[in-house]
Amino acid sequence: MIARLTCDQTAMFWPIIRDGIRNDLSLPPAGKHVRRESNILEALLSGAMDAWVSYERLEEDGMLRLYYIVLASIYTDSCTKNRSLYLFSIVEYNEGSEETIREVHDTLIKYAKGANCHTITGLSNDDKALAIAKELGADISFRLVSLDITGG
Repeated sequence: MIARLTCDQTAMFWPIIRDGIRNDLSLPPAGKHVRRESNILEALLSGAMDAWVSYERLEEDGMLRLYYIVLASIYTDSCTKNRSLYLFSIVEYNEGSEETIREVHDTLIKYAKGANCHTITGLSNDDKALAIAKELGADISFRLVSLDITGG
């Protein structure tokens, strides 16, 4: 199952989300700002960013098995006016089956279409994530060029 978290659920899940983004080595360079975590929490609570959780409820004890948390926002390019669902981070907690991955994929496509997006985009340097994206039909040939000019 995949669900978009409400603000209250986001606040409840924040320690798990925070730990995930702290350990997400594939975050784009723009995501490594000093106030990254508080900025992300603010975006989530204000509705500028959404958290999607992929999970299943275990039959034996009713506990949740968490697969993925996806942080995403709608981005409109200022020049082309192209709307895109931008996947800021996908953190894997437990490896999901092909069916789980497909459910996340299909849900995000449906949401993006409903939000009048033309594309789903994201940045990654993770080979596994790129292979999955390619298998799902994404064009992974583009490269982000980033130059840190802060001296840090």
